[in-house]
Amino acid sequence: MRYIFSLLTALLAVSLSAITLGEWGSYTNTSHVFDVVKVDNLLYIGTWGGLEVFDLELNVFYETLTNVDGFTNHDIRSLCVMDNGEILAATAYGGVNRILNGEFLIPLDGNTGLPSNKTNKILQRDGRIYVATTQGLSIFTTDSTFPFPLLLTTITAQSGLNEVNVLDMALLDNSYLVSLNVSGINYVHTDSLLISSAWHFYGRSTLLNGSNELTDISANGNSLVVAGISGLCNITDFPNLLTKIDYSTQVAAKPIFPVYLAENGDIWSGFGYWDMADLTLTADSVFNFCKIDTSGVVTWWACDSELPTPKIMNFAEIDGKITLITWGAGTYFLEPDGNWTHLYKESIISNTISDLAMGERTLWMCNGYTGSTPTSKGTKGVSGINLGEGIWYNFTAENSRLRSNNVMSVAVDSDNRPWFGILSRNSDLGWVNGISIYNINSDRWRSVNSGLNPPGETNIGNNSVGMVHTMKKNHMWISTFGAGMNIINFKDSLVQNFNLPDTENRTVSVYSDWSYMLFGTAYSGLRIHPADPVPTDDDPEFWITPEPDIIASNCRVSSIDRSVTDYGIEYWFATTQGLFVWDTFNWFKLDTDIKRYLWDESTSKWLIAVRYFEDEPRLYGNASTSPTVVMVDPFECVWIGTESNGLCMYNPSTDRYQSWNMSNAPLISNHITCLEFDPLFGRLYIGTPDGLNYVEIGKTVKDKKNITDLRVFPNPFYPEQGDILTIKNGEEGSMPIGNYRCNIYDISGEIVLDIKENRFFQFEWNGNNRAGKKCSSGIYFYVIYDNRGDIHRGRIALIR
Repeated sequence: MRYIFSLLTALLAVSLSAITLGEWGSYTNTSHVFDVVKVDNLLYIGTWGGLEVFDLELNVFYETLTNVDGFTNHDIRSLCVMDNGEILAATAYGGVNRILNGEFLIPLDGNTGLPSNKTNKILQRDGRIYVATTQGLSIFTTDSTFPFPLLLTTITAQSGLNEVNVLDMALLDNSYLVSLNVSGINYVHTDSLLISSAWHFYGRSTLLNGSNELTDISANGNSLVVAGISGLCNITDFPNLLTKIDYSTQVAAKPIFPVYLAENGDIWSGFGYWDMADLTLTADSVFNFCKIDTSGVVTWWACDSELPTPKIMNFAEIDGKITLITWGAGTYFLEPDGNWTHLYKESIISNTISDLAMGERTLWMCNGYTGSTPTSKGTKGVSGINLGEGIWYNFTAENSRLRSNNVMSVAVDSDNRPWFGILSRNSDLGWVNGISIYNINSDRWRSVNSGLNPPGETNIGNNSVGMVHTMKKNHMWISTFGAGMNIINFKDSLVQNFNLPDTENRTVSVYSDWSYMLFGTAYSGLRIHPADPVPTDDDPEFWITPEPDIIASNCRVSSIDRSVTDYGIEYWFATTQGLFVWDTFNWFKLDTDIKRYLWDESTSKWLIAVRYFEDEPRLYGNASTSPTVVMVDPFECVWIGTESNGLCMYNPSTDRYQSWNMSNAPLISNHITCLEFDPLFGRLYIGTPDGLNYVEIGKTVKDKKNITDLRVFPNPFYPEQGDILTIKNGEEGSMPIGNYRCNIYDISGEIVLDIKENRFFQFEWNGNNRAGKKCSSGIYFYVIYDNRGDIHRGRIALIR
């Protein structure tokens, strides 16, 4: 009977409007910088999380541009500026983006001639654009009659290069073009680019004795500096090797990265090893960088309070100032007085978000990975942001007592302490497993792990933590891979340990209410246990295995949540086998072809329960993808993150789906990893591998105590043009604490409509009266009041 009502509800919902979302926003990491250029009074800072724009005149960060704004990929590897002010941004996966006067132009990518959209470096001179990619070097020429530069040629292993992965390039004043790969440099005079026999090669052993890898090059005038694992050299009249000066002894034959040849001839050198695949910079722990002047004198800089990071990613000259481009600490400028100024905008510590947890006004996020080694955009530590004050907390194993940078999960306990679960370790970096707990009030850390704690400290069964979860009674539940579940009480004491029957004991998701405990595993599907008693290893008879084998074995259950509908309770499961619902009596599978399948125990088959009607929006936007996370918001809407098509929302009151992806919403990625809700700001936070999104979906907590500035817009408003009149309190919008109502009156004083606050604690009017009929053009009056006698009035002009 229920699904007859569901079908009727769905048919009625055709005429109902979709849920309207509020403001979108995003956070990306912009402290890891690749390149910096200056145009007029603006600095453009290319980072792995977008293009930061800094206004030098106003001394403020102007904006951050990401793929939401028009980038095909916001991992920016190199920048250059054309004579007309056009900015070229070479990206990691999206080719070259072009920006002129704030507008994105047609990019240079596979469609316009690039052999690969994976680009490493970009240069321009005399109307030509040189693009280094992982599959060769492309040269474009500008033509004012075309909307994009035209491909002149692409140089590959068949036409001049010894290797196609071009890591860096340089253009010399004598018109030589030099390209770098790990084994040497290729060079050619730009008049002979198309002649394969005109290309020449210097191997690494020819340039640097004993070097097993070249790392960087830099040019100024006719000089070329080449850096490698065993040191660096300067060829002062390239390509004449007789003019080579080897400085490897002066720099103690250290691994050099990066290197820069300044306009005055000074050589600036960083010390470390850059791993392009993992985006990690392993730097010298003693010396930050050095300068070799034209007479060969070396000046050293070490890490100190003024220059706290050894991770120099690049050098530049901005307005005659040497600029340090760092990996994780923004940029530094050497002032004429010899002091350094720092340009840094706080941001999340990594773009990869693996888990989110909401504390008291602070959102915590981590970026772990299931492997044991660092990943290209993850395994950088943990971040937190106080959403009210904008204060950031960024912790790593290097700057805090966090046990590892590979943090896979996070949960906040009843004392507002985040618990960070570490999945696996990297002993080469000094990382260890277990739990790190941070007390934000006392700025202190403590650990929970297996057998490594001092006497009196809590120990758990295994250090490889797959999940941390806050459960009822203020207990923390910790899943340890291979050693079951561990329950820790509010005193941080271990009170119980138990194993899940017939599983590999790798729990990755948990949900509990007063009826059931539900455990999702990494490989063995779902297990269910009554809420009482607490599970033990001696109560196998209490465990419930789901009837459909598809969710009971050979399946990862990555996320679990519960919704309460007019028909009762439903538990939702995001799994590698699809999206499932259990109402404690029946199992349902949700799909794009059929709205709901019903599991028939008698035949052990899925039967069709509810079909989609024609043109009805479908699960995942009818895309071929899989669910990654499921979350029920306070308004009982079910949010489903997907692997490749963004976000989907199910509204039980209309039995309808809505979908948002990068094509119809400012989502930063179509791969959703985790979701979290903030009740104060009414935001749904959306974790992705490319940063953190948020969108306002409705508030459950009021913060303001008074009506400060009522805003009524648009006024006049035109309902026939689709206008919805909104009345909100100040810029943030929420009405104050209390139960407010709004009455609309016509000019005769007759009440037209009584309006309740919406989910954003605002008032909306579509121009209809209480009977649902259109109100005629004219002047109307609103009165906002609460039960304490707080009254506010105003007028509205309605025009049809």
